Amino acid sequence: MSARKAGSGDVAIWQVSGSQIVASALLATVPGNWKIVGIGDFNGDGYIDILWRDQNTGTVAIWFLNCPPGGTPSILSAASLGAVPNTWSIVQTGDYNGDGKSDILWTDTSGNIAVWFMNGATMLSTASLGNVGTSWTVQAQNAE
Repeated sequence: MSARKAGSGDVAIWQVSGSQIVASALLATVPGNWKIVGIGDFNGDGYIDILWRDQNTGTVAIWFLNCPPGGTPSILSAASLGAVPNTWSIVQTGDYNGDGKSDILWTDTSGNIAVWFMNGATMLSTASLGNVGTSWTVQAQNAE
């Protein structure tokens, strides 16, 4: 599980087993315009990664994490996926093509839905899933 401390920009991660925290680490301090918009295993290594978006520029980035059981969680690497107009929002992550790696589900202000099929920080392809209109909201619950 990851968390961000209000007012400080500190980002931390905890490994939880049942009701026990088995490891934790302060990962970094991040400017307030960067928001955590999703988590998932984007590179298929078995560890969660953190998906970020700069609310000012629309830039999307991934932190690839190393979270060995009982070890100290850390950032292995980071990658930018580029900027996307702020009319588009990331609504959830999930393995939408069944390859064992997280993908990114987007919606725009007109109700269009699209998915980026990912392999790590590489967008393999995209797909438009149609338009659901603006009166519907994608529920970003338990996608992984």
